[in-house]
Amino acid sequence: MYGWINGSLEDLITKNYGVDAWQQIRKDANVEGDFFRSSYYSDESTVKLISAGAKFLNQSAESLMEQFGAHFIHYLESYGYGRTMRCQGSTFREWIRNVNEPHRLLKSRFPDSSFPEFWLENNAADPNGDSVILHYTS
Repeated sequence: MYGWINGSLEDLITKNYGVDAWQQIRKDANVEGDFFRSSYYSDESTVKLISAGAKFLNQSAESLMEQFGAHFIHYLESYGYGRTMRCQGSTFREWIRNVNEPHRLLKSRFPDSSFPEFWLENNAADPNGDSVILHYTS
């Protein structure tokens, strides 16, 4: 994953729980160094930070990931990507269908990079057809 992910997690933790909490979580996860947005970090480092963070904060990893997801949008906005995100669609389904486009543009600029990909599938178990299954690969 790129530094955007771990940097956003750091931002979430330090803003909501303090710098000391973040330093302890990094220590518990055995993850060193600073995160640079354009640098690549192993998925393992992110998983370790989420696991250590959930344990330290006495909450589930799912709960921390939900906080992270909500925070990530604001984090991207703080770097000037709000307009781009708003242009991708006015509903969740539209937005997800278009979320890969910025990655495709970045891929042309950084051909050696690999970016995540998202897609939706209708949830066949939902009789109302209101829910979807979100797929993600990185």
